[in-house]
Amino acid sequence: MKNITLTREDLYKLVWSTPMTTLVKNYLISDSGLRKICKKMDIPIPKAGHWQKIQYRKEVEIESLSLGHSGDQEITLFLNDGDKENNAQSPLSKLQKEIEADFSLSLNVSGKLNNPDKLVIISKETLMKQRPSGFGNGKGLVHTYRDQLSIQVSPDNVNRSLCFMDTFIKLIRLRGHKVIQENRTFILIDDIRLEISLREKMKRVMLDTKYSWKTAEDSPSGKLCFRIKERSYRIYEWKDGKLPIEKQLSKILAFIEIKVKEIIAEDLRIKEYWDKERERNRIKQNIQKQKEEELIKFKGLLQNAKRWQEAEFIRSYISAVEKKPIQDEFSELSQGWIQWARKKADWYDPNIEAEDSMMQGVDRSSLTLKPPY
Repeated sequence: MKNITLTREDLYKLVWSTPMTTLVKNYLISDSGLRKICKKMDIPIPKAGHWQKIQYRKEVEIESLSLGHSGDQEITLFLNDGDKENNAQSPLSKLQKEIEADFSLSLNVSGKLNNPDKLVIISKETLMKQRPSGFGNGKGLVHTYRDQLSIQVSPDNVNRSLCFMDTFIKLIRLRGHKVIQENRTFILIDDIRLEISLREKMKRVMLDTKYSWKTAEDSPSGKLCFRIKERSYRIYEWKDGKLPIEKQLSKILAFIEIKVKEIIAEDLRIKEYWDKERERNRIKQNIQKQKEEELIKFKGLLQNAKRWQEAEFIRSYISAVEKKPIQDEFSELSQGWIQWARKKADWYDPNIEAEDSMMQGVDRSSLTLKPPY
């Protein structure tokens, strides 16, 4: 893999002559990584829409490079030479190499604490004063309390574990993330919390007894194991092996940042799924409500039709009574009954619903008297 060293002025000319989308293809670095480098070196970068204006031959404003920068004046970038091996690299490998190439990060774990983080100082006081446990799974180990960094190691590994955690915490903050100490220790990246802890692995040792058999006992192995817990279920760990955990910092950091992106993407997929489910349910409920309302309207229509038919039936009956052959003139009672019957038919007819003081409080549909209020 080839690399190239650029001066601050070279990088300034590069970002103002070539779009970021092209640069990240030419070099093994992400868009956000390149922007962070420019910010650290006080190099202005084109604003949104700059390259579109150039494309349509519009005037653009180019910010000048400040001369008062006293920080780093050079940066080394890895060229994307287009070889198959490099292109086949996993996102984890690419990000790991980007982290290793970031001159602003210190991946070297010193054997001595240098200006330690306050969380490390508090944890050190507890670990140095505590006596190793004499029983249980943590026999031979000392541990921090719940409001301190989550560390459980043998006394011989206290300094090593503190140096590792101090370097790790500083790396996390240099990458723009946060470390939160509550009852447990968390990394906060884009509102995603990951619990972290450092433990010493235990080993099984067989001990002789005064009897004819041996007994097993756990004791510290001297090997450290760094863990992260994703929410409350998945656990990932890195432990001493061919490489000590101090040499795995770039891999751990790259894994964490990629894992957070995966969690965010998964959360987004879940949110989109439930948003769609809620929308489908809302549509179903609306359709169901419309059907219920339509049924109520139809029942009302049918009921009115029946009432109209029954009102017409009453009127036909009244007409039949009027046409009935009579020997004498209508009596006063008969004339009054016809008027009364017609009034009731008009009151009952859904197309008329004439007022009738004597029928107030009567439901026309059920022909029942409503209870008084």
